[in-house]
Amino acid sequence: LLGAGGLVRAYTAAAKAALDAAGRRRMARWQSLRFDCPYPLYERVKRLLDSCEAVTEGCDFGAAVSFAVLLREDRAGEFGAALTELSAGAVTAELTGESFRGVRVE
Repeated sequence: LLGAGGLVRAYTAAAKAALDAAGRRRMARWQSLRFDCPYPLYERVKRLLDSCEAVTEGCDFGAAVSFAVLLREDRAGEFGAALTELSAGAVTAELTGESFRGVRVE
């Protein structure tokens, strides 16, 4: 019913809407880290995670706060050093894995 021209315009508009909704992403290597921190450091560690653009995968509250986080590989070293300094060497992050993930590009 639409004809060739109408179909092309309809599919073009649908494809453009899908691509615009998906956005652009740049692939980056991420590291999975796990660490435990004492409750008095919890808020400071959260601020540190935010400043390093970390993604928190899990946070368990037990005898200490257990974090499972994802950090871009280029930020993981900076985070590890800052965490060690923040805790006076009491907390160190353990590398549990690596993966490639998309980072949204604005």
